[in-house]
Order: sequence, then C-alpha cells, then structure tokens
Amino acid sequence: MDPSNPYFFHPSDHPGHMLSKLMIHALIAKNKIGFIDGSIQSPPKKDKPSEFALWNQCKIMILSWLTHSVEPDLAKGVIHAKTTHHEEDQLMQFLMGLNDTYNTVRTNILMMSPLPNVRQAYSLVI
Repeated sequence: MDPSNPYFFHPSDHPGHMLSKLMIHALIAKNKIGFIDGSIQSPPKKDKPSEFALWNQCKIMILSWLTHSVEPDLAKGVIHAKTTHHEEDQLMQFLMGLNDTYNTVRTNILMMSPLPNVRQAYSLVI
C-alpha cells in the first residue's frame, strides 16, 4: 500500500509508542529516568543501608507513577519492566560470550519475538 494513503499504517503508528515517549519525557524532566534505564544503580544494601532505602523508596514511587498512569491491563507489565530489562542484558551477555561456531544459533535467538530468557536460550544452544 502507498504510504501517502490515509489507510496506510506505518510500523511506528501505534498508541503505545506515543505513550512511551511521553512517559520517558516526564521521567527525564523529573530526573528519574535512571531508575528505568538502569543508569542509577542500586547502592549496596549491606554497605549503605540508608542510601539503599532511599533508592528503593524512589524506585517504588516511580513504579507507582507508571502503574497509575496506564490502563490496568498494561500496569502488570510496568511492574516487571526492570526485571525484563535485566533479563535482556543477561541474555545479551550470554549470547555475545558464545564463540563464532554459534553465530547461526545466536542470530536465530536474537530474531525471536519475544526474546527468550537465558535459560531458554541456553537450552536452544546445547
């Protein structure tokens, strides 16, 4: 279909994309995006318990903002977003650690949607 046609849907034409951009802008404005993108790391709980408590309080407040600003069906996914981000990082570490013999398997895993967790990827490799 012709992209100039009003019935044409571009892959980026979805409401979640706009919501995501607005939420990111709001978090940047409040200087809290680091809790979402992982750039503000959790301080060590044992070494700095009071700093960890403040960090955790901020993280929970941000998750609360996010869950209350989206539809209830989407809120469940917001709660698990950080876990998903961490799992994807672990998967990338695992896949990039494979030697060249596994290039085909690595490529196939990276093309999967949704991405598997590390355990599932490992079982596909062996």
